[in-house]
Amino acid sequence: MSNKAIKDFTETSTPVTTDALLMQRGNEYYWASHNNVMMGIGRKVLTLTQAQIKALSTPVVVVSAAGAGTVIDPLECTAFLDYNGTAYATAKCIRLKHSGNSNYIMGSSISFLVATADRYEKLVMQTISDTHQQMFANTDLVVDASATTTGGAANAINDGGTVTLDLLYVIKKFA
Repeated sequence: MSNKAIKDFTETSTPVTTDALLMQRGNEYYWASHNNVMMGIGRKVLTLTQAQIKALSTPVVVVSAAGAGTVIDPLECTAFLDYNGTAYATAKCIRLKHSGNSNYIMGSSISFLVATADRYEKLVMQTISDTHQQMFANTDLVVDASATTTGGAANAINDGGTVTLDLLYVIKKFA
């Protein structure tokens, strides 16, 4: 690195073309870069509690908006259901989308939450169409649950386990 020692590099430092390092802020990891298009490859690990899962009709912020002219582009996400002996009774997809958008970018299978054992699942990108994978500048990346249910109302679910999301994403600046 040419402009700073690793110990001196912070999230507010201005990188130069020879800078490249992995840095950590809390439970988020960034690959620092040096241009205006890719601001960093981030990693966010978030555990959703039973209460949050039961109320996923209200989205939970996974990655906060990065500012004007920026878009959060999720690359991949793995979900882990830590089964606690009681399955959720209502089948719903866990979905990643931009806040305020009804269409989602990535989602789990409908059977993910109703699994009766620990389960790992890679959230998959939705098929490309005019509405799916549409991205919005300066908005949070959130997780919610689909309205699609089997058996009972959307929030009529038992106390199940927690869900941990492990997300890799890129913040892109266009303005």
